[in-house]
Amino acid sequence: MKLVALFKHYFTIKIYKLQDSEVALTSVFMGLGAFMMLAYFLIAGFLLPSVLNELDNGLTSSETLLSWMCYYFMIDLFLRAFLESQGGVNIKPYLTLPISKKTILYFLQYKAFFSLFNFLPFLLFSFSYIKVISPENGGVVCFNFFVLLFIHCLFNSTLSFHIGKTVGKKITSWAVILFSIGGTIFLEWKGYTGIVNYYTQYVSLLVKSPMLMLGVFILYILLFYTLSLTLKKYLSLEVLNDASEIGIDLAKLFNKESVLGNLMLYETRLILRSKKFRYLLPFQILFGNFYAATVLMNGEISSTILRSFALFMATLVCTSTYAGMFFSMESKFYPFLMTANIPIKLYVKSKYYILILLVFVSAFISCWTLFINVEYIFYIITFMLYTIGVVIPMMMYASTYNRKALDLDQSSFFGKDTNMNMYQFGVSFTFIIMLFVILGAFDLFDLGFAGLIVMSLLSVVGLFFIPKNIDLVSKKLSSAKFEMLESFKK
Repeated sequence: MKLVALFKHYFTIKIYKLQDSEVALTSVFMGLGAFMMLAYFLIAGFLLPSVLNELDNGLTSSETLLSWMCYYFMIDLFLRAFLESQGGVNIKPYLTLPISKKTILYFLQYKAFFSLFNFLPFLLFSFSYIKVISPENGGVVCFNFFVLLFIHCLFNSTLSFHIGKTVGKKITSWAVILFSIGGTIFLEWKGYTGIVNYYTQYVSLLVKSPMLMLGVFILYILLFYTLSLTLKKYLSLEVLNDASEIGIDLAKLFNKESVLGNLMLYETRLILRSKKFRYLLPFQILFGNFYAATVLMNGEISSTILRSFALFMATLVCTSTYAGMFFSMESKFYPFLMTANIPIKLYVKSKYYILILLVFVSAFISCWTLFINVEYIFYIITFMLYTIGVVIPMMMYASTYNRKALDLDQSSFFGKDTNMNMYQFGVSFTFIIMLFVILGAFDLFDLGFAGLIVMSLLSVVGLFFIPKNIDLVSKKLSSAKFEMLESFKK
């Protein structure tokens, strides 16, 4: 009854908020978006049986459908967990109610069951199962399949909620999760693992044995209450220390009162308003993609190193150059930033986030290379991880040695005001060349993809040291603050 009272209280607050015109308008657009998503999945569900019948991949229709389900629920878990991590756990409105924290905890988890994601797999897979597979097995097996879909949604709801609210609050955790899921899908696609085959056999066995399905449901209940113990400890820390500050909470980042968000907004305006960056970044993106096109579209070039370098130029060269201009590009604004009541650590973190944004933008632009060869996606992902985990931290540290202000009103690409001294050039050149040396060593033994996996692992290890690197750069800036101020004035 207490849980029912909590839900009543929750929906009462929602209805009360809808009296605000802005909130009501936002809710209408969110509702339209949800309706469109449901419609798209329903249309895809109607078209899926014809796709299954036309495929000739050596598998039956049921095996193909179940293999797609395996990939779907893996991606669904990742996406849901990421969305859960973007919102904090706000239990303060319920603490004034005569209800225990344990009951509030269960309420938050039960509320996650009503997610739109729990309806999508039924729209996508149900019609295919009824039309293509059910005639072969009968109505009982079809009913068991729907029950199994329901249990899958319960597992994904609970796991994504706990991942998003605990380990998902740190960017390094997301790097590990993304690399694990991506690596698993790649290994399965290459045929090195048999996860999809095991999953197909597992589902085929469960839909024919209700007792085994009951055992899976009992396993879910045990998982639910076991994870609740961990989340209860987290919630107590959340209320006392506001633990969401340590993560990548986008809701807080785009808050008008967010210092980090305002610093990133200032950084973006600096790029858009200065002549140097308005000309330099588009030039580098166009040059990198043009070079990649000349190499990748040449059928006579078979060298893995040349292809890797071309993809690197298309994906990440502008980010590396931009990082080399750090801290001196503020020019006359730097004294204000250093004397204002702004934590230097947040200032450095805003730079790092802007660079990550540049990495994703340039990598997205370079996705045209996938029309040449879809396997280039693994090169792009490896270079993204390597730049975020290794190149950017090293370039940020090298930029603390900048002692000359940049004239942002000049539009020259190169020249005496590029601010690239020998120390920075040595650091950037070393870590960029190291990437191609390792890939070339693996390529000598025809182990190109193994080299990409090794470089990705090294990059993920580098992600764990990013907080340490931010602390190191912040201390270096603090110690050299007055020296840099005097140099910039000159």
